[in-house]
Amino acid sequence: MNRKSKHVDNRNYSKEAYELTKNLSKNQLHGLYEIVVNELKKSASEERLKELYAVQNAIRKNPKVEGGVLKRLDTGYGEMASNARAKDGNTIKYQKKV
Repeated sequence: MNRKSKHVDNRNYSKEAYELTKNLSKNQLHGLYEIVVNELKKSASEERLKELYAVQNAIRKNPKVEGGVLKRLDTGYGEMASNARAKDGNTIKYQKKV
């Protein structure tokens, strides 16, 4: 007898992801997408990656979510926004009062 067993994966990841995301609001979908993007940057098992990619695709296909918001969550803020300091937008030019 062969004692080694092979893992057979019969799960429908896309259906599970759709069921997970169908009742969420737009803000909850954005938060979940941000979590998925951050988790995809980490190393994970093959099964975990399939789950994350399925959730990512389900959120992208959801009509509630705008593509521009997802793109910003994928790429992050631009260089100017990420390097901005509080005093950059709050400069007051002192002038002599006449």
